[in-house]
Amino acid sequence: MVEKLQVSNSNFKEIFTSQRSYVRSYAETFFSEIKTLQLTSLWKLNSIGLEHTSLHGNLETLEVQNCPCLINLTPSTVSFSNLSGLCVIGCHRLVYLFTSSTAKSLALLEELTVERCRLIKHIVAREGDETDKEEITFGKLKTLSLAFLQSLGSFQAGNSTLNLPSLELVIVHQCCRMKIFSHGAIKATEHLRVSTKPPEHLEYSGMDLNVSIELIFCSQLATFASDVSYLKLGDHPELQEIWGGVIPVPEGGFPNLRTLTVDGCQSLTHVIPSHLVSFLCNMECLTVRNCNAVKAIFDVSPIPAPSSFALEELTLEQLPNLEHVWDEDPKEILSFQCLQKVYIDGCNSLKSLFPASMAQGKLESLEDLKVKNCEQLVEIVAGYESVSGGATSISIIFAGLTMLKLHTLPELKCIHPTLNLEWPKLEKLVVYCCGQLKNFPTLDQDHLAKDTETTITLEKVFPNLGHLSLSKENIMQILQAKLLQRVKFIKLKFFNDDLGEFPYEFFQKESLPHLEELQLSHSNFKKIFTSRRSDLDGYIDALFSQLKTLELRFLSKLNSIGLEHTHLPEDLKILKVDNCPCLIYLAPSTVSFTNLKDLDVGNCDGLVYLFTSSTAKSLALLEELSVIECGSIQEIVAKGDGLDQDEIKFENLKKLYLHSLPRLDSFYTGRSSMKFPSLEQVSILNCSQMKIFSPVDIYAPANVTVIYYGNNNVRAMMEKAIKKAA
Repeated sequence: MVEKLQVSNSNFKEIFTSQRSYVRSYAETFFSEIKTLQLTSLWKLNSIGLEHTSLHGNLETLEVQNCPCLINLTPSTVSFSNLSGLCVIGCHRLVYLFTSSTAKSLALLEELTVERCRLIKHIVAREGDETDKEEITFGKLKTLSLAFLQSLGSFQAGNSTLNLPSLELVIVHQCCRMKIFSHGAIKATEHLRVSTKPPEHLEYSGMDLNVSIELIFCSQLATFASDVSYLKLGDHPELQEIWGGVIPVPEGGFPNLRTLTVDGCQSLTHVIPSHLVSFLCNMECLTVRNCNAVKAIFDVSPIPAPSSFALEELTLEQLPNLEHVWDEDPKEILSFQCLQKVYIDGCNSLKSLFPASMAQGKLESLEDLKVKNCEQLVEIVAGYESVSGGATSISIIFAGLTMLKLHTLPELKCIHPTLNLEWPKLEKLVVYCCGQLKNFPTLDQDHLAKDTETTITLEKVFPNLGHLSLSKENIMQILQAKLLQRVKFIKLKFFNDDLGEFPYEFFQKESLPHLEELQLSHSNFKKIFTSRRSDLDGYIDALFSQLKTLELRFLSKLNSIGLEHTHLPEDLKILKVDNCPCLIYLAPSTVSFTNLKDLDVGNCDGLVYLFTSSTAKSLALLEELSVIECGSIQEIVAKGDGLDQDEIKFENLKKLYLHSLPRLDSFYTGRSSMKFPSLEQVSILNCSQMKIFSPVDIYAPANVTVIYYGNNNVRAMMEKAIKKAA
């Protein structure tokens, strides 16, 4: 007869089954004398199935290791009347080890080890009909080892009396939530030792078991607090009790904590309560999100002594009841001189971001400020009392700011009540959907004119502004100030009126001398460049004389770019058109792209072809061509009206991508020979109608890489032509 059974490194889902009666009968006979059962590294095991046999009554040793899918060790109907040793390690789905009824059968259990089971909350679970008057006795248990059980709250779930007459040693190590052994009475010997494992190796003897566990809990909590550098508070309920003042802050606090994330902690009203302020001064990054009860981030009012924070990054997201970042103006109590990045999103009860005391000289390190989706936000910096009296001195609020983004702030009226501000390092300004922002700093010309003591120029206010993104609500306030002398990038978004005209009236001829990149997106423009207005004759070319990049995205009504009305195509280097479903053609045959290097067209279902052969012949400098998900396009290069027998040479084209073009028949159907002397890679994917690349010879390097999917004919045609050219 078998006395020991070892099962390891297999995909068994169950050891003993109830599904086949003859198998069950065979197991009863074959394993009737089994005394030791070892299950190791059974990655798919979800049930041992001991309830389907009687062998559990004979078991003396049970070891279960690294069975991460095991849901329970055994149901409450199973008794272990002869079990003397039980070891469970690395079973991460177990929430408890056994029920109280099974525990009462463990009269001979001498050694119990439970380690590295991340979800176990209790060793002994309470059953529904159990009363706290019942006693649970482990008569022979001498050694109990509990280690690395991060969810363990106590040994047993109920308040039943625990009788442990033979217990000599309890090892509790890295069980960070266990601060009590049992809520019920404990009967144990006077010589019981309670210890941790090395390197800590704390040991207590001759003490109440609950007291010893509490001492270990406090010691390990202090060690964790002193060592932790990254903390996600939601993963540590025991620390949330420190935040709530239920248990004291460990001696020494959190000296090495650099990053704190508070996510989904619904009991907090203040993220940094006053009793923790002095212990978190070394924190560099704070993220708070999805905490519905939070009303303030920093609790300032009861702080007894001034503190300086090392905080560099502050992120606040989806805090619907947040009213203040600081519940009171910190003034000289708290200092945030190192703050560099602030990101605010979805804080709908917030009315101002920074308190008044930070208006002058306390945000000099701030470089990046993004605020979006805050329904009640009225001002970025709360009103400063001295300003109301008509002060004329310049207030440099954001002396180091390089990036400012304001997005969907319907009630925002100002950055700060004073208007004479400087932004000496601001490089990127993004303002979208802020319809009430009527007095953006520096725009009150009358106020500036009255300042007789200080000479203020708008070039001085924004000397480094190079990137500007605006929606229609804010374009007038920003652009009319002639702030664009150094701007190289402009993005216009959310122009959704019925006229569908590009807003030329908001620009002035001398305002864009260095503009190199223009992006237009999510708007109702029908045409970008127009010939209908005589007042724009020559103005468009002057306005965009330095433009190198043009990107058009999500322009649902665009039917013509109008490139034929300007010299712009001759200077463009990058042209990207995406999600413009009404666009009929990219450019007429009269347009030449003599400097274009990158052409990217996607999701433009109105296009039948990309450009004509005459335009193609101007693309000598084109290096990359990408056409993706254009449902109607039939050919990339359309043949011209003439004989079309001249050579078409893409001198510098290195990469060609044709993806998801269901109606594409060929790249080119005309008679001109085609040369690709620099071609390195061709990728043709999901172009099911494409039977041939071109009827003419294709001259390309022999080592060109052809990536294809479902285009065997195309690949064969290209390889044949390439071989011929080689």
